[in-house]
Amino acid sequence: AMIAFSYDDLLLDELVKIFLNGETANKEEIKELRESVSCEIANIIIGNALSDFIDSSKINITPPILIYKAKSLFKYKSSKIYTASIKTKFGEILIAAVGTMKSIEKN
Repeated sequence: AMIAFSYDDLLLDELVKIFLNGETANKEEIKELRESVSCEIANIIIGNALSDFIDSSKINITPPILIYKAKSLFKYKSSKIYTASIKTKFGEILIAAVGTMKSIEKN
């Protein structure tokens, strides 16, 4: 299964501002920080979700891969997509789990 995160730009900008904690950064640093923060937030959410697993299934997690401005995800005939969102006053994070029914139900 694959888990994808999508951030509203305004929310990601606010998260970067929080991570900067009052410090300033130039345009290039902001771009790198947006990438880093988006991955870190995904890791935090996934890490907290995995800590509540009932069984002792083996779960392999790879480092995040960044995709900019994607228009669609491929969905194969046997795959399922489950979504959830976290809504804030700055926008939302959309979380999608994509995989075969067997892989999603197993995890």
